[in-house]
Amino acid sequence: AGSIGREFALHHFGPHTSTCVSAIVDTNLTAASLLARDVGALQAGAEVTSTSRYRSTVSNSADAERITIRIPHDALLTDAILADCDMVYIGTTPSSHRELVERALTAKRHVLLEKPLASTPSDADAIVTAAETARKVGVHLGLNIGMRWNPATQLLRKLLTDTTSSDDNIVHASLTLRFRRWPRDWQQGAAWCANRVDGGPLRECGTHYLAAVREVFGPGAVARVRATVVYPDGAAGELAESRVDGELELRSGLIVRVT
Repeated sequence: AGSIGREFALHHFGPHTSTCVSAIVDTNLTAASLLARDVGALQAGAEVTSTSRYRSTVSNSADAERITIRIPHDALLTDAILADCDMVYIGTTPSSHRELVERALTAKRHVLLEKPLASTPSDADAIVTAAETARKVGVHLGLNIGMRWNPATQLLRKLLTDTTSSDDNIVHASLTLRFRRWPRDWQQGAAWCANRVDGGPLRECGTHYLAAVREVFGPGAVARVRATVVYPDGAAGELAESRVDGELELRSGLIVRVT
């Protein structure tokens, strides 16, 4: 029931995508209740009123008040909730992904998972293993990396494909991320976004662009990674990075600088 979950529940899941929200799960029961109310009103005929997709609400239309649709909500992904759905959308903090993914896939429910895959390599490996096992019985996991469908990414891939000798003509590239404040304005209050375990600019935003490198140059394109990371409270602290200086060396010899 956080910002991205609210966006999906009110903007992406509905008749236009042949889907319907059947339940809301959030450890913050107040947030779960509010989103469940808004989804119920939307399904009853109300309209989304906010201009910000991350903080969308719905109108209190007469139709919505007259036709009350109750959307179940809970703090846990219960058996009852799993029994009443075909797919689980997971938009929680990265460190919670493994447990939720494994539970949903074990129940033979498809999963749409927010990036990044996980917060640790071991959790990521476990999720991949669970997904490969589930796929054998027709249950699938998808990772929400929107950069794959970004027109700029598709154009760059086409230009490289059409260019003689492809990326052999490219010597270097760069990725620079700058933020006026972190967490960003619409994420203020989300403590996880400021901590090292789950948040940080590189994990939260950089993953989109690093995934684009894979989309453009293909799997296994990165041969070497070098990085220097600065934390405001030191190496043993809890805060996310405040500065990164790194390089990705591709097998073609292309150097991508990340700052």
